[in-house]
Amino acid sequence: MASTSFVSARRLVLAAVFAVFLCLTTALPMKDVVGKAMQNAKSDQQQPQQQHRQKRAVTELVDCPQPTNLPEMFQQINSEVTQTKFLASAIGGKAYGVPTEDAKITPGVSNENKTCPNTLTHLDTATLEDRRLCPYYYDILELPTGYYPPTLKWAQCKCDRCVENGAFGCEPVKTRITLLKPVGCFQGMQKYEEKPINVTTSCACAFQS
Repeated sequence: MASTSFVSARRLVLAAVFAVFLCLTTALPMKDVVGKAMQNAKSDQQQPQQQHRQKRAVTELVDCPQPTNLPEMFQQINSEVTQTKFLASAIGGKAYGVPTEDAKITPGVSNENKTCPNTLTHLDTATLEDRRLCPYYYDILELPTGYYPPTLKWAQCKCDRCVENGAFGCEPVKTRITLLKPVGCFQGMQKYEEKPINVTTSCACAFQS
């Protein structure tokens, strides 16, 4: 009789263990499902908030006043761009293009001679860009709204080959400078971040393989 009671008790313990194991194995996936659902709900809640912040940033960008020391800020972040370096080629670094699709190049001086000359210019009154083996002229790069500076000079080569030296070609010379890009308001003043680009500053006569 005692042996029968012991067997029954043992069966009850095994049944209880099995029941607990079954509960755990079925509860774990449910926990994952609930956790994922909560994560998705949180993401759905954050999305409108992010859109609201972006919309608010655009609104503040329009209404927020600019700092009065923008020229000084621009000069400070471009302090290493000396006159010599400004005419040097930007090589060995990352090529930064025009900031956004909103930027566009418009003609500079409308009556400027943009044709390639047949001979070198020897006039003392001619500008440096006209007296080079690869003469060039400037168009205007209009940057997106809010950028500083709002416009930049953009050199355009007049010739494909060097004047009086057709064995060499004309190549644009690019220099990296840093613009100020507006990103929103901070404490009632428009805030900026640095935006590097490569600007075409001149044209050089160079060997081409």
